[in-house]
Amino acid sequence: MLFATAFLHDIGVFKPYVIEGAEHSKTAIDNIASILQPSGFPMEKINDVKASIKSHMFYAQISKNDIARIFHDADTLDFLGNIGITRIISLTTRHRWATDLTTALTTIEKFNRELPETLIFKSSKEIANKRVQETAHFIQSIKAESKEGLAL
Repeated sequence: MLFATAFLHDIGVFKPYVIEGAEHSKTAIDNIASILQPSGFPMEKINDVKASIKSHMFYAQISKNDIARIFHDADTLDFLGNIGITRIISLTTRHRWATDLTTALTTIEKFNRELPETLIFKSSKEIANKRVQETAHFIQSIKAESKEGLAL
């Protein structure tokens, strides 16, 4: 179940599933059964997969389903630290979080401040603390080398 969720939770951002203006999690949920059923996936677990997809984003309402809660924290952690920095910078000019490099850095700083408090589990918060430090070091370094970001 977790394997299926991990591989398919973001399908709503890829063709042929993407729907302009639609929340990608909803699009994934709407399509997940038709993807998993032909593969022999045990369909009695489909509701757990849907719950995990529905609440995977840091801004989503968190499910009471334990697996969904674990997946939520795992997905949120991927927006922090070196992985998070790389994810956001890779979106530069292609996403509202990173319309340019300055906006990307602003998003990275914002996520660094706000996302740790959205985590559920103590172990996730411990991982986040390390990643927040990584990010703070990166931001401090990039600002020192770019006239506080003005030369980006």
